[in-house]
Amino acid sequence: MTFKNMILVGDFVAAKKLISGTSLEELTNLLLEIAYEHEGLITYTFVTDLIFDSGESSELHYLASLLLSQPLCHW
Repeated sequence: MTFKNMILVGDFVAAKKLISGTSLEELTNLLLEIAYEHEGLITYTFVTDLIFDSGESSELHYLASLLLSQPLCHW
């Protein structure tokens, strides 16, 4: 199963394992791509789950706000 599919079906545990070595920039690009292609809040929900599990960081909060202000505001 791809990262995109894991996100879309809500398998956040597997998705987090898959991205464990991924840079924040690459994660941002992946999530923005998914958010532009699929209407819904699932990408934002994934990031909020990351924030709760891995501790709050300004980078993850920025990513969450970016998802809300860019792709998700278009639908």
